Amino acid sequence: MEQKLLWRAPELLRDPNAPPAGTQKGDVYSFGIILYEIIARSGPFGQIDKTPSEIIKCVMRRDRNPPFRPQVSKLEDAFDCIIDCMQECWAEEPEDRSDFKTIRTKLRPMRKGM
Repeated sequence: MEQKLLWRAPELLRDPNAPPAGTQKGDVYSFGIILYEIIARSGPFGQIDKTPSEIIKCVMRRDRNPPFRPQVSKLEDAFDCIIDCMQECWAEEPEDRSDFKTIRTKLRPMRKGM
């Protein structure tokens, strides 16, 4: 069960009454994690020495600055527009995350082959 929570947004992990289907901003967070998986060719948080339960606890903590997210520093060959987009999707506050229309625009250079 914990494995499935690795893509869930922090605010939804913290809220025991969160809607089971999630939220649009939660979907944006999940998309950022999936984008990381595609670019890194690894699991949702890469090759780190933590169990899924430990990762979830780290993501849920509000006192971390910066918040616990996958390490983009290891993505040496990724284009800046992709890194920026991922990090915006992972914003701690849902209102700071882009919507999918904006994300599509930001990733447009990727379709053109950069």
